[in-house]
Amino acid sequence: MELQVHARVVLGVLCVEGPAHGFALARMLSPEAELGRAWSVSRPQVYRAIEQLADAGFAKAGEVETGSRGPGRTPFQVTPAGSAAAREWLDQPVDHLRDARSELLIKLMLRERMGLPRSPFIDEQYQVFADLTDALSKRSDADRDDLVAIWRAEMARGVLSAIQRLRRP
Repeated sequence: MELQVHARVVLGVLCVEGPAHGFALARMLSPEAELGRAWSVSRPQVYRAIEQLADAGFAKAGEVETGSRGPGRTPFQVTPAGSAAAREWLDQPVDHLRDARSELLIKLMLRERMGLPRSPFIDEQYQVFADLTDALSKRSDADRDDLVAIWRAEMARGVLSAIQRLRRP
């Protein structure tokens, strides 16, 4: 089963935060939260992601926690297979420049929270985007009136510059 990126993000947060229920995960991934600034996930998407993770065997339900307000909440925890899947995803560079602002950023934030080193991941990511930037630059240089090519090449250079800053110790 191929996981949607929202489910991978929720899996990564579960790996970082430990057992958590859907409401807490949604709060951590809300636009106002630190992680949510990079990748926000609505409450319904979080609950769908949890279902997808449980169906895939990457997360399992714990004991229902009863509280004084509202229905009981079920915390979920990552399984060993889920930990392996999260690590595999976090170690995989992003293929598209359009995903640098969202997927790459959340991967870097989760990696940092897990205590994973930036290198060699950031070096691999730099190489992927360096090759794309070269191709886009050649295209924009070949046709100096192609607004889209110029825009994409400049955006790629900006992303590459940011990644280069992250590569420094």
